Amino acid sequence: MFKFSGKRPANLGAKNGKLAPVVNKPNNVSSQADVNDRAHYVAPLKFTGDAAAAFQKLLKLVQAQPRASVVTQDSQYLHAEFSTP
Repeated sequence: MFKFSGKRPANLGAKNGKLAPVVNKPNNVSSQADVNDRAHYVAPLKFTGDAAAAFQKLLKLVQAQPRASVVTQDSQYLHAEFSTP
């Protein structure tokens, strides 16, 4: 089994409430990308109720996924990476 991984960008994370702009790669999507950019735009996740509780639920869902790895997290940001078999 081989694992090939690219170099992680240095500008990951939220800065002043915004994510870094998307780059022209097929595995790069963002809810903050231009809505007309069909290759990179994804709708934001919606939740009801308390934001902190919703974030914890999201974290648990990600952690339960096979081949998922939480790279960075704080109270308002979650960076997870998923690998393919």
